[in-house]
Amino acid sequence: MDETIDLRLAKRNLRAELRRVPRDRDTIAERSERIFERVTELPEWQNAGSVLWYVDLPGEVRTQPFLSKALASPRRCGVTWCEPDELKLVWLESMNELSARTLGILEPVGEIRRDPRRRLDIDEIDLVLVPGMAFDRQGHRLGHGKGYYDRLLSRATDDTTLVALAFDEQVFDDIPHESHDVIMDYVVTESAVFRGSR
Repeated sequence: MDETIDLRLAKRNLRAELRRVPRDRDTIAERSERIFERVTELPEWQNAGSVLWYVDLPGEVRTQPFLSKALASPRRCGVTWCEPDELKLVWLESMNELSARTLGILEPVGEIRRDPRRRLDIDEIDLVLVPGMAFDRQGHRLGHGKGYYDRLLSRATDDTTLVALAFDEQVFDDIPHESHDVIMDYVVTESAVFRGSR
């Protein structure tokens, strides 16, 4: 029990420390492009018929320009949206199907979320692009502390590839992690690709 409390405290402290570190927003677009160049070199990306995307928040690796291009390809694109305590997934067909909701976050519009033909589950996805606050070289992830992605990714099959997108400064030699934390298959930054221990 004490070890669990210590790990959670260590995670909380690391999150607080990371929130204080300014990120050079002027270079985010360029660095995100380099990250996506590395992602597209992964064999799992090249073979993926379906990809689950996150829609980036300020300071995160940008996904929107690349999602827009992917929607014009034969690859199917899913996106997440948030309900209390869980992430829901829908197939997206156009960037016009996203609108700003809580805190300006882009999410699928209501009619898409309500359409049963658009709903999907993670076991229908070949590759998931995963955000986070920090990662380590073994593929451990530190999220924002709400557990949304851990709950979602815990349902992914072994055939689904989990690819974390991160800037170089978000990757550490080791970060606090618990047994229920989901490990990534890859952590991709602008300068490196780390193979996770999943």
